[in-house]
Amino acid sequence: MQLYFLNLPLNIDVKLGKDWVFIKGECGTLYKRKETNISLLQKRNKLYFFSSNKNLSNYLIANRLSFLILSVVAGHHFKIKVTGVGYRIQKVEDSNFNFLKLRLGHSHDLIYNLPKHVNFYCSSVKRSIYVIVSLYEDMIKRVAYDLRSFRAPDVYKGKGIRYKDEKLRRKEGKKNNA
Repeated sequence: MQLYFLNLPLNIDVKLGKDWVFIKGECGTLYKRKETNISLLQKRNKLYFFSSNKNLSNYLIANRLSFLILSVVAGHHFKIKVTGVGYRIQKVEDSNFNFLKLRLGHSHDLIYNLPKHVNFYCSSVKRSIYVIVSLYEDMIKRVAYDLRSFRAPDVYKGKGIRYKDEKLRRKEGKKNNA
């Protein structure tokens, strides 16, 4: 049996419960339910772990724990790009909830309620690029997917909402045979 460890950054606080692992950092606090047959021990800035389960690799455990640590240190962000004349997304903050007001060429404005732990802002460099930020990567991807579903990019003109790194294959328009 070999004991494995992860080095913890200085600004990370890890608390180990009987069935839970709490990790607190600059961006917030995450907690994860400990899987069975995993032993965890924290000493100074190292987190030691060992799995007695043969099916669960120690490298997999290290990967999951380091992903949680990375989440609370830096958070996750995802960029979307809005292309089209008059297409805008505006964040409206209320005392109880946050929502997005989408102007995407429909006859009316669309409203999207933001989840509790997700933040949304416009990039300061370009007004057409928006950034979704959260501790939870799956929430970010879900919000980006939902926003894209309101107006997917048009293959002829390129107007719509797309992911920042998404490549759009444009089609050629009609040809005149005159």
